[in-house]
Amino acid sequence: MYNLYNSDTIILDFLNYLKSCGLSKNSVRFYKSDLKLFNRWFSGQYPRQTLKPTHLEEYKKFLLMRQVSVKTINRRLSTLRKFFAFLKIPVASPNLPATDPLAGFKKHLESLKVSHNTIKNYLSDIRGFLNKTSSSEPSLATFKRRQSSLGKFLSWSQKPAFYTSFQEKIIARLSLKPKLQKLVHTLFYQRPKWYKTYHDISVTSYFHIAILVIFSAALGIGAYEQFFKQAPTPLAYPATV
Repeated sequence: MYNLYNSDTIILDFLNYLKSCGLSKNSVRFYKSDLKLFNRWFSGQYPRQTLKPTHLEEYKKFLLMRQVSVKTINRRLSTLRKFFAFLKIPVASPNLPATDPLAGFKKHLESLKVSHNTIKNYLSDIRGFLNKTSSSEPSLATFKRRQSSLGKFLSWSQKPAFYTSFQEKIIARLSLKPKLQKLVHTLFYQRPKWYKTYHDISVTSYFHIAILVIFSAALGIGAYEQFFKQAPTPLAYPATV
């Protein structure tokens, strides 16, 4: 493994290696640019840490969040794979396809018949939060909208894929019955105010654990009484002759 404390020297050695392999000046220039950008990201995210194969995947996610084009991402990943190979650092996956991490959320919104403009606003709000590109303070209305967008995204991302897919299939099957579809959607994705208030109480989780412990204890005692506890042996008295 390598530390990039002396990154300029390591990168220069790599560029000289590329020149010795017969690469053109333009190609070497692109390699140098890609490595400089990666080194800037790595130094900011992991100061004085050892370079690892997992950093390649994390850098890819960073580029996706910055909305860098797929073509550019693939070129930079190709550069880094060659650089890692030069340093003799094994890469777990030789092919890292650049896919948008918000694509699944977008598909989820489309299945719920959300309008195109609303989906666009959701994705823009989430990317803006992840990128933190704006230094100015947003208005209260904008802040609440972004908070709502992020909340919906987090709620969706924390659900198991099978469970979410099953819900969406049920809603899609009810497309010819809009009133029933709206009711089912409300049951799946919305909660009444009392439910949210109850779960906001700090001791709620402890209360649930206490109920689970009591139920488990009662179940264990019942099983013991039913299957393991020996019945009392009746006393035998001599029969009179």
